[in-house]
Amino acid sequence: GGEAHIEKIFIRGCKKTKEYVVRREVLMKEDVNELFDSYKVQRTREIIYNLGFFKEVNIEMRPGSSPDKVNILIDVEEQSTGSISLGGGYGTTSGFSIFATLGDKNFLGRGENAQIKVEYGPQKTNLTLSYTIPWLFGYPVSLETAVYYSLTKYSTTSLFESDDGYAYYKMQTFGYYVGPSYQFWYYYGVSLLWDQSWSSIVNPDGSCKDEIFKQQKLGLQEERKIRARFSRNTIDNAFYPTRGTNSVFSIAFVGGPIIGGNSHFVKYEPGVDLYYTPFHLPFLDKYPCVIELRGSGEFITPPFNRGAVQRKQDRFYNDWVKSGDRVYIGGPPGMGTNAVLRGWDSTSDPLPESWQYGLYHCVTYGAEFRVPLQPQYVWFVLFFDAGAAFTDRFWSQTLSESDALTASRDKK
Repeated sequence: GGEAHIEKIFIRGCKKTKEYVVRREVLMKEDVNELFDSYKVQRTREIIYNLGFFKEVNIEMRPGSSPDKVNILIDVEEQSTGSISLGGGYGTTSGFSIFATLGDKNFLGRGENAQIKVEYGPQKTNLTLSYTIPWLFGYPVSLETAVYYSLTKYSTTSLFESDDGYAYYKMQTFGYYVGPSYQFWYYYGVSLLWDQSWSSIVNPDGSCKDEIFKQQKLGLQEERKIRARFSRNTIDNAFYPTRGTNSVFSIAFVGGPIIGGNSHFVKYEPGVDLYYTPFHLPFLDKYPCVIELRGSGEFITPPFNRGAVQRKQDRFYNDWVKSGDRVYIGGPPGMGTNAVLRGWDSTSDPLPESWQYGLYHCVTYGAEFRVPLQPQYVWFVLFFDAGAAFTDRFWSQTLSESDALTASRDKK
């Protein structure tokens, strides 16, 4: 029919959730000059559903006070937003690890996210307390804050000919981060994060090389980081996506002559996930099969004005990139690796030896075929993962393990 203007927007079904939490996500306005737009209606439904507060979100159009006016009814059905989740993983070399999360993504019904995450295992212990405010002072600018602590076990070549040829030490880190983010043009987002942490080496084996004890003598090392992140997300459903893309590019400026601290480098992280639904399986017409294609990378480069940094901190005496900042590849999500390579641990024998020491660049890619048996709970997944870690001439000069340098040239 003819064009219609939006007269009123009604919201029904909110019990715990404050009504303004839903209303502020609506792309349409109650305005005599606001024309009804079916695209905005559909996108509004996706945005509200992706909040994760509601089991169902339905939007209906109702007649207004005149033929050229329309009312919009947003009907929601709330679901539990407080959660306790437990998980675990096992590797033949890394042992058994457990992961737990306690939180509420709709804290006090205000749409704020409060979480405690715990990871415990022989390779890594981690504790993070985070709090996110999605709308700051009534503006679509979110603020994310967190404090964290981690104790991570690393391996290096042994000074002596031990049974396995390895020595071990632990890196202890604590810190905090805080920063705003902004969503615009329906699909785009930008964020800025300040991250400050302190780390030190603890409990090195007696068979560790002199370099490890030298780092331990340096004591507490401070890292200061500013990270900018740009994203474009057109995924239809944040929890079980069936179509759309999620493209991300982030750049982190760590240390340097201006920011300061004891770590100095620039890190680039591009990534993309693509989802589409080619067909339905018989007897599962309600739920489409999903194909996911993804790729990502991490690339650590020297800081800007490296000459000034070198005069202030000799990288051969105090390395600009600490062990915890190097790239570790392998294992499932949450197993202490930067890049996921399911089915492998970074210490698995078939993989290059250098991967366990941590390198400076990596590329990962993969694909998944998903069959939803019950989309909210059970999926059948067939996946393929691939990846590689490597270094370059500049960073190789400071990577002291000669075995690692040799292995890093292997093409796997």
